[in-house]
Amino acid sequence: MSTIEFDSVTAKQIADITEALDTSWLVLTSTLVFFMQAGFMLVEVGGARVQHATGVLLKNYGDSLIVSMVFLFSYGLAFGDSSSNGGFIGTTNFFISDEKYAFWFFQSTFASAAVTIISGCILERVTFGSYYVVAFWMSLLVYPCVCHW
Repeated sequence: MSTIEFDSVTAKQIADITEALDTSWLVLTSTLVFFMQAGFMLVEVGGARVQHATGVLLKNYGDSLIVSMVFLFSYGLAFGDSSSNGGFIGTTNFFISDEKYAFWFFQSTFASAAVTIISGCILERVTFGSYYVVAFWMSLLVYPCVCHW
């Protein structure tokens, strides 16, 4: 049986392994948070009248799409450098310019969950168009500002 010589492992190899494990953990937890969307959707469908069930499903699917697209831009507002404006909002890293895709996915799933919680609060009270306007602005300004602070 052969033994592993740990003296031959370099600091760069350890850093690479650590980064790979961190990324794997982020992707796993992001997937779990994304599945919260299905849980919120089922709670909303259970609270809605039968004729509104399909609309609730479409609304939750649509807000996931909207948040994913908008968060490409608002990621920079949430996690960009804010030293030029007194710490109010980020002004760099728009469209994931720092190549932290796993972290972007993790944060976009939380942004989507935040918007979906609002979806349950206004269940059967607003039209699709007005809800998507709320989802757009929530994911563009409200969530990134709170996240940045």
